[in-house]
Amino acid sequence: MANTLRELSLTLGLKNYGAYYYGDYQGYVVTLTEKLTNIILSIAITFPNDDVKADSIRGFVENYKRTYNLVDYTINHSSISMTINDSANARDKLLQLLNKTVGMLEYNKVPGNDVCYFCEKKLQDNYVKAQIEDAFVNMHDKCVDELSRIAEKERNDYIAGKKNYGRGFIGALIGGLIGTIPWIIVDMLGFIVGILGALIGYAAKFGYEKLGGKPRKGKAWILGIVVLFCIIFAQFASTAITLVMETSATGYSLGDLITTTAELIAYSSSLRRSMIINIVIGIVFAGASLAKTFTAVILEGSSGFVNVKKLTGIM
Repeated sequence: MANTLRELSLTLGLKNYGAYYYGDYQGYVVTLTEKLTNIILSIAITFPNDDVKADSIRGFVENYKRTYNLVDYTINHSSISMTINDSANARDKLLQLLNKTVGMLEYNKVPGNDVCYFCEKKLQDNYVKAQIEDAFVNMHDKCVDELSRIAEKERNDYIAGKKNYGRGFIGALIGGLIGTIPWIIVDMLGFIVGILGALIGYAAKFGYEKLGGKPRKGKAWILGIVVLFCIIFAQFASTAITLVMETSATGYSLGDLITTTAELIAYSSSLRRSMIINIVIGIVFAGASLAKTFTAVILEGSSGFVNVKKLTGIM
């Protein structure tokens, strides 16, 4: 991968700065870097306020996501970043993608390296290089300071804000328990129910957010614990209800029912095995349904806010 970056940087006349290659290309600041097995191409822009132009840019990148098999892409007010997997022809793909993207930006008259994206004013001699996420951009010195101040304030406000974990937990529990109803019914009918773990996951997440739980780090723990409890509860409840229906027993107190069901599970290895299989499958599907939520929590603190750094000693 390093060879691909070096070859492309030489072709484009880019300079090296740490893990990044950067430089001007046809009126735009271009940045290249690598992460794992991927190469990220970023082009600094001043994103247009014109909705037609904005839609044109988004539509272009979405179209080329399929054409060039982009792993991911992001478009914000300061840059377009496109991620491509390093391969035998990655250099040629990136060069084609860069030329087509720059051509599209020129056609839409999107400002490049001669405009500060933050204040949208022309750059004279009083500008510096700044790094915003994986893109190097040209900005006024004072604009970098102002953007850093705003980003820091937003981050501090976010950290200091109410987390509403209590309400979120109650909402997740209510949602999760409602999500157990289809599990119980389907299991009583004798069908495999593990896939319904996804429904419990979605329901718990919906309940958490509906009652005002915030997307903080505790969200993943709350949802994980609640979903695990609800899946186990659903399997236990369906077994207990089936026991009552099959034995036609009456007069069970709640305590007796729980005790008798637990004894049956302990006695019957086949029942125990079936329950464990359902629970494990349910946890897998619930985890899949909450994957994006867990990923967002893992990345919390580095995502959702502008990460800006003034780069000294380079132009």
